[in-house]
Order: sequence, then structure tokens, then C-alpha cells
Amino acid sequence: MRGATADAVAHASRPARLAMVFAGGAIGTGVRHGLALAWLDGPLATLLVNLTGAFALGWLLGAIGRHADPRATHRRLFLGTGLLGAYTTYSAFVVALAGPGAGALDWATALASLPLGVMLAGAGLRLGHPDA
Repeated sequence: MRGATADAVAHASRPARLAMVFAGGAIGTGVRHGLALAWLDGPLATLLVNLTGAFALGWLLGAIGRHADPRATHRRLFLGTGLLGAYTTYSAFVVALAGPGAGALDWATALASLPLGVMLAGAGLRLGHPDA
């Protein structure tokens, strides 16, 4: 059971937690868009971004995911939910890649992304927290 002090800290930090997600999301979106403008665009680029993001998220959660420290929570929200959530495109990529007019490469990318992403997230988790 959490004490009154822990509840007060959690309640007081809600705006800070939201700010962490917004700030990380702004950076992650900028990085992903910059990569698309520079050279990384299309189904294979989306696959590469999603898989590197899945691995990074797994490592992050393994390294700091078990800490109850508010700083770890802010790092997880900034880097995981915000930056990596915006950097990867899992939320909408299947519709874009496997929608009307999609080719074989689009479908292969969409079908491979989830299982490969889960495997890489697991590998990242093990590297970030070897005792997991």
C-alpha cells in the first residue's frame, strides 16, 4: 500500500509526466521525419525504424523499467512513451503499408514487423536487464 507521501508526489508530478511525453514525442517525431526526408522512406525503412525502436524500447525498459524512482518514471515516459513512441510508426504503419494498392513488399513488411519487433524488444530487455 502506498503512503500519503507517495500519493502526493505521484499526483503533483502528473503535469511533469505529461510534459515528458510531449517533449519526447516532439523529438521522436522530428527524428523520424528527418530520416524520411534524408533517405529513409518506404516499407523497408519503416521496418528498420520500427525494429530499432522496438529493440531500444526493450533495452530501456530492462534498464530502468523496474525502478520506482520518479526520475526513472520520467525517463521512461520521455524516452519510451514519447521519443520512441513517436520515432516508431507501429500505430499506423499497417494501414499505410498493407492498405489499398499495397504490393508484396508492403505486405511482407507489415507481416514481419510485429513478430520481429517482439523478438528484438525481448533481446533489448535481456541486454538492458540481464537478470530478467
